[in-house]
Amino acid sequence: MKECIESKITRILVETKHIAPKDRKLYEYALKILLRSGIGFLIVILTGLFMNHLKESVCVFLSFFILRKFSGGYHLKKYLSCFCSSLLITITELILIMNKWFVPKCVFLTVVAIAAVATILFSPVEHPDKKLFDREKQIYKTISVILTILICLICSICICFESTESLSYSFGTGLSVSSSLLLLGEVKYKKTKTKSNQT
Repeated sequence: MKECIESKITRILVETKHIAPKDRKLYEYALKILLRSGIGFLIVILTGLFMNHLKESVCVFLSFFILRKFSGGYHLKKYLSCFCSSLLITITELILIMNKWFVPKCVFLTVVAIAAVATILFSPVEHPDKKLFDREKQIYKTISVILTILICLICSICICFESTESLSYSFGTGLSVSSSLLLLGEVKYKKTKTKSNQT
């Protein structure tokens, strides 16, 4: 079986006695997350540059990807599926911005407000395979709430000016999609939990 890059790096770190063998899995997981996040950010940047909307693609990344790390929600099983769907979200958002397909401001702000309330009420939604300790839940909840309020403030300010309107839509869309996946995860994982409790 082919050894993945994070596994190779941690094996070398163990062999050279830079980390203890018992800590190898922890470092491997951290490296995997770091590499995937780095690749995701790089792809978002390249997509933004290619489509001539770098600022907007960074806003989508900041609001969607970073908030999602703490709010949780539905996750696809395979990294490649997750990566492709995230890329599709970014590209779709940028195409909408390029073509000025904005919804009326009052509708947009209502959607953002609903997404914000849902995120504040339900985050973090934990994945059945990655349970959180009570302390972690508390920290993730606090970070999710702070990020959500910050995104809402940015949306409200940026939408007032024509020069920053597209940034408002980028942040708002990131929050809305993240909130949708959070609610989807809440429903799906609750059903899973109920079925497992019945058996």
